[in-house]
Amino acid sequence: MVDVRLFSASQIADPNALFALIDRVQAGVPYNDTSGSMLAKEWAPKAIGDSKTVLLAFEGAKVLGYCFGQPYQSYEGFLSSAAAYDVEPETCMYLSEFGVDASARNSGVGTKLLGALIAENDSAFESILVRTMLRVFGTDEPNPAIAFYEKAGFELVRSGGDVLVEDAGRFADRPRVFLRWRKPRLANPT
Repeated sequence: MVDVRLFSASQIADPNALFALIDRVQAGVPYNDTSGSMLAKEWAPKAIGDSKTVLLAFEGAKVLGYCFGQPYQSYEGFLSSAAAYDVEPETCMYLSEFGVDASARNSGVGTKLLGALIAENDSAFESILVRTMLRVFGTDEPNPAIAFYEKAGFELVRSGGDVLVEDAGRFADRPRVFLRWRKPRLANPT
């Protein structure tokens, strides 16, 4: 049985197991990053420290998935783009890191992580924004994460009817798209 738990940086008993999982996820679809140039032990401690919510999914003692969420306002470079993403910075969470071990995909682990993220932050945030690759790196195949997020109620962010694609600068070879989830609103009784 998979158990999803909330952590702070100091509560993660074995950060190296988490970093190893992140590196495995980054080496697989859709990233296909086997260069070793961005090892999790170098950047993940800061990402964890910056996050309001750190969720880990376990089966026994084995870490199967992770989810880091932080207030949109605290993520560098996004504040000026809030209007383009159609979010309110004060009530939006940015899903900065999300991954599930390849051996546990399509088993409900990712869905449990997203559900726990939404439940944990229900009173603080009205929306969640996530950025992911448009295609599996090095191929023309669509990134399967997009279908996963859409099934969970996220929708691709559009501008003028077209999907908003980030494909300049450091992402020139890895175009990214944004997906947004909004808290369901209750209809006004009349």
